[in-house]
Amino acid sequence: CEVDCSRLEELVGRMLALARIEASEPEQAGDTVAQSTVLIDGAQSAIAQLRPVAEVMQVRVEASGHSALAAAIAPELWQTLCTNVLLNAIQYSGAHSTVRVMLAPADERTARCVIADQGQGIAADALAHVFHRFYRGDPSRSRASGGAGLGLAICKAIAEQAGGSIAINGSPGVGTTVTILLPLAVSPAPVAAI
Repeated sequence: CEVDCSRLEELVGRMLALARIEASEPEQAGDTVAQSTVLIDGAQSAIAQLRPVAEVMQVRVEASGHSALAAAIAPELWQTLCTNVLLNAIQYSGAHSTVRVMLAPADERTARCVIADQGQGIAADALAHVFHRFYRGDPSRSRASGGAGLGLAICKAIAEQAGGSIAINGSPGVGTTVTILLPLAVSPAPVAAI
C-alpha cells in the first residue's frame, strides 16, 4: 500500500507540474534576461542528481559543450527537462554504455542540446507517440522503471513554453537521440557611459 500510495503521489505531482507549465504564458522578450540559464550548469546538476541511478545501471554519463552557452529558460525548468530526458536515457541504456550530453549553438539565435544514448532505441511506430501523456513504448517495463508516461510530455511542454522544441530520433538496437532547441538568452544592453 505504501509503494502504491507513493507512486500515486508522484503521478499526481507530475500531472500538476505539467498542468502548471501548460497554463503559464510563453516567455516574453522582456523576461528573457531574468530567466537566463547557463545550460552546462543545469546539465551537470542533472547528471549529479542521477549519478546513483547511473551507477546502479552501470551507465556512464558525460557532458560537453560551451561553458557560457545560455538559453532563455528558467533554471529549474531546464533542470527538470534535463533530468527527465537523462533518466530515460540511463534507464533504457545497456550496462557499460555511455550517455552523452552535447551543448552548442545551433545558429545565432538558438542553442542546441543533444542527448544521445547507446540503448535499445525506439521503434518507428512509437516515435510519433512518445510525447503523448501516459504513453510508454514498452508497457511491460513501466512498473520496474517507475514511469507513468508523463516525463516526455513534461519535457515537450517545458521546451515549448520557453519558445523552443524537442525531437527524438532513434531505431531499435542503435540508440536514441533527443535534440532540444532553445532560444539563446538575450544579453542585457550595455549601460551607457555618463
